[in-house]
Amino acid sequence: MIVSFIWLFRRLEKITQSKTVIERDLKIASAIQMGMIPKLYPAFPSRKEIDVCGFIKPAKDVGGDLYDYFIRDEKFFFCIGDVSGKGVPASLFMAVIRSLFRNVSLHANDPAEIADALNTGLSEGNDMNMFCTMFIGVLDLRTGHLDYCNAGHNAPIIRRVKDDGTIDVHYLQPKTNLAIGVFEGFPFEPEETVLKPGEAIFLYTDGVTEAESVTKELFGEERTIQALADARKHDARTSQDFVNAVYHIIAEYAHVAEQSDDITMCVVEYRGY
Repeated sequence: MIVSFIWLFRRLEKITQSKTVIERDLKIASAIQMGMIPKLYPAFPSRKEIDVCGFIKPAKDVGGDLYDYFIRDEKFFFCIGDVSGKGVPASLFMAVIRSLFRNVSLHANDPAEIADALNTGLSEGNDMNMFCTMFIGVLDLRTGHLDYCNAGHNAPIIRRVKDDGTIDVHYLQPKTNLAIGVFEGFPFEPEETVLKPGEAIFLYTDGVTEAESVTKELFGEERTIQALADARKHDARTSQDFVNAVYHIIAEYAHVAEQSDDITMCVVEYRGY
């Protein structure tokens, strides 16, 4: 009896030690993953043309959402993505996509071309059949001209300034295309629009619209639009203000309900050259 107790105690001790190691490794993995995401605000303090802020809150220690942005040759490159699945596999796939996006965008200016290169790289040897929905944009900081390609991602929300000075907030209606990594050789279609000074685009993953209340009701697209409108009413002026205000509204809606998916947002405002 004593021998059995000692064996069980040692077994429990080993399990506890293993769990501690796993938790430590997950924390390290989370720190590495978050270290790949732009977090400083203002992101480009020396550039008056652009005001951008991103936000990510994984549902677990590590997640599969991503956003990224940088400036090259007076063009602002940005993306947001949502990897299929969760946990460590999704986080590894996310890290690969973010690295590929940076590498490809250093040489390509066309979002559809960038999507095609990412798709080719990720489709090859994709034995786990993972994929990533993405929205990729390239904004000319001199003109406000925005080229973009939507790869199966949620339609972003655009904030327009009407001729009479009033604000109109509505969903952009991009072509869907396939997600990245689904089918090699898919012909991604580019699209374009123009942002006037003071206009902005709000990118997000489905962790926003699919946030649940305690009664399992989804936050939804209409509440997301309303959250942006309410953020402005509460004197949100900068992209960081908008991101923080929208997340606060989502958190209040969810209340004590457990977060079931990663929540990621990115606001890009063009302020003129």
